[in-house]
Amino acid sequence: MSKEHEKQLVALSVWAELIGYIGSISMSIMKLREIEASERATAARIDRARKEEGGCDIDAGAARAGLEKQLAAIRAIKALRLAVIVQDLADTVIAINDVRGTNQPLVLALAGLVSGGISAYKNWA
Repeated sequence: MSKEHEKQLVALSVWAELIGYIGSISMSIMKLREIEASERATAARIDRARKEEGGCDIDAGAARAGLEKQLAAIRAIKALRLAVIVQDLADTVIAINDVRGTNQPLVLALAGLVSGGISAYKNWA
């Protein structure tokens, strides 16, 4: 393969990677909105359950406890989705650096550390 074709393929690959990250961030934001809507709905159900509880109704208290566990799980999913967005943003910074052909060692190092740290958290948590 000639050097000219190699450079063109590398450039095409970098642009495709950048477009992929932008698409991934967009989809993650849409999913985050759905998660936030679910979080609001569950929080509203918990508030209604508190207001309706009144006395010492054990069943109502158990139902509310179940809703609170569900809310905690939704919030954990939300935190993970936010981490995915930050990771994709860090990877986008690296891809933009490749597209521009600049060499910003500090920026690249920080973006790489953020991306790697989040990846390790996702895989080991």
